[in-house]
Amino acid sequence: MDIKHLLYLKTKILKYEDEEYFLYHRPIFEAIKELLSNIDIINHCQWNCSPDYITNENGHRECVYGEQWSGMLWENAQKSIGTGLKKVLSIILYSDATTLDHFGKSSEHPVYLSLGNIPNWRRNKQDAKVLLGILPKLKPLHNRKENKSEFASAKRMLYQYCFDIMTKPIYECDGLDIKTDNQIIWAFSFLSEFIGDLPEDASLTLTYSSSRSSHPCHICTVTIDELNNINLSQSQIELRTPNNMQVVINNNLCHEHWSE
Repeated sequence: MDIKHLLYLKTKILKYEDEEYFLYHRPIFEAIKELLSNIDIINHCQWNCSPDYITNENGHRECVYGEQWSGMLWENAQKSIGTGLKKVLSIILYSDATTLDHFGKSSEHPVYLSLGNIPNWRRNKQDAKVLLGILPKLKPLHNRKENKSEFASAKRMLYQYCFDIMTKPIYECDGLDIKTDNQIIWAFSFLSEFIGDLPEDASLTLTYSSSRSSHPCHICTVTIDELNNINLSQSQIELRTPNNMQVVINNNLCHEHWSE
């Protein structure tokens, strides 16, 4: 069957110690088209910024953020492209290494795609997400004591390059025409969210993920002892920025924050 949106590409990513590694993936907009070809999904999609308000216990009107389209990110994206039939298409990626057998001897690294335009209750159903690609993994036999640093560098490059290939069309595309029941809208696509566990997010942001790291979070500089403290105030959370990370480098504290 020659069905364009079901075809997968095979892209060579890296050759390491005479072993070639390939990324098996779909064109990202073909995956999006598959999602939106489901009538039940596109009928539930939200295309407009729509803040949600409640009255709090003090009797004041307060904005709540249950969906992406109720947040400032969506509002700013909408303002940047204008109004009318120009809409926002929010792309969500989810990645997590998955064990395929009970013995833990076989695993793969899939990447899934969904859309922030789909309500949470609908997005949690199986048909509201599609497989975008399978990431290659360096073979453990190449991870030897004498080339440990080189192996780690190749592993990071392999991971980053795969996502660069899969997401590059987002930044090269001028938009996507989407036909609904009664109109055709032009959708501006942007990568709004990446979902993963702490090790996955650390790999994506090149953050040192060892349990020995004093500051394991890839977003902020909270210590490992306070990482699960839900009572921290905003003033106690310092985000990682180029400026404060430069201070870390200057003070030779890299081993505590991200890198071996």
